[in-house]
Amino acid sequence: MCIRDRVKQGLSYYPPGSLGLVSAEDIANIVLKIMNESIWNQQFLVNAETWTYKEFLNAIAKGLNTPGINKEASLFAAKSLSFIELFASVLNNKQRLITQETIQSSFTKFKYDYFATSQTLNYNYQDIKNLIEEITALG
Repeated sequence: MCIRDRVKQGLSYYPPGSLGLVSAEDIANIVLKIMNESIWNQQFLVNAETWTYKEFLNAIAKGLNTPGINKEASLFAAKSLSFIELFASVLNNKQRLITQETIQSSFTKFKYDYFATSQTLNYNYQDIKNLIEEITALG
């Protein structure tokens, strides 16, 4: 199940961390640009914007005309849910969605700097807010 579907069904909590966002089209365009310009032995951080999970999930909720998510999840609740899901995954023979790694990642506040990539490659990323509005308008 994708994030859009989960938000549409209704989420009660969001993790307090942040995430980097970039469109698949931007990634493809940057890879092509690097290949066409014969850029070698350089590393690029491809990230259009950094949002909190609250901002991200509420932007999706707004686009789907569903209620926003206003409660921050606690670390204790996330770890408890992970423990319960562990037993459920063993009983149902299904892959876990909530692991210690996903909890750690979703509770960490990242700040990605995309300036070097956009400067070096002279590339302007797509606006994430507009992209989310387009995607959620599809249904």
